[in-house]
Amino acid sequence: MDIPRRSLVLGTISAGLSLLGNPMAAYCAGRAPPLAERLRVLSGDAWSTRIVGQAYAALYPHEAGAGLPELILSSLPPERRVTPMTDDRTLVASLAAGMREDFAQGRTVMIGGWLLSRTEARLCALWI
Repeated sequence: MDIPRRSLVLGTISAGLSLLGNPMAAYCAGRAPPLAERLRVLSGDAWSTRIVGQAYAALYPHEAGAGLPELILSSLPPERRVTPMTDDRTLVASLAAGMREDFAQGRTVMIGGWLLSRTEARLCALWI
């Protein structure tokens, strides 16, 4: 598995951010994207993200499934918790804070020789 380090999730968040739009406006218009779709847009390389996601799901099969987007949000640091209707910039900032907190607290997972935060790995698992 030869994927450039960190380009997987963090390197593409800013590109994905411009694609998300305003979730509250979309919700009010009756066309809000599901939370999983909003979170998937944050990674630009679906192929490599899916590979990491599959490896994570094999390690933590109990986390896979429809409840994963909510698990991602609920595991963010308390001061950074957001809702599915949170604006995009706040969502990205909260996810980045969650990744940093994961590393600080040792909530990491080794996949393909990479040490990833659980938040990163869970985001990847949304692609499977």
